[in-house]
Amino acid sequence: GRWINHNENGHTPLMEAASAGHVEVARVLLEYGAGINTHSNEFKESALTLACYKGIVSYIVLSRLLLDSGAQVNMPADSFESPLTLAACGGHVELAALLIERGANLEEVNDEGYTPLMEAAGWGAEHLRAVSTTVHCRGVGSASL
Repeated sequence: GRWINHNENGHTPLMEAASAGHVEVARVLLEYGAGINTHSNEFKESALTLACYKGIVSYIVLSRLLLDSGAQVNMPADSFESPLTLAACGGHVELAALLIERGANLEEVNDEGYTPLMEAAGWGAEHLRAVSTTVHCRGVGSASL
């Protein structure tokens, strides 16, 4: 038989809606009790990390909806990347700002031992400048580079 709660990668309907930027679909799924912090099989993605990876406008709205619904802003212990790291690597400044406002941990390290700002630096000066400016403008304490 087929699984109706997740696909072969362990993605739930909410994760698929988040990955595709479908805000209204996500809203309906959440209203009907979709698991907000469920993780996929191999890469341990959540609906929020999938939305943060994309980072365009509808994904910012979607990320706000997920956070308002109780999504974990920081990386769970069994995950590879935090939502902030994914936003930083993509140069998604507005999304990074939202995550920082909601309490994202700037010192959290991924499975390779890098912080979000270190990862942004690896993607180039523009990504690092954008994210570090966001950190500075939000009045967040000093973060390790």
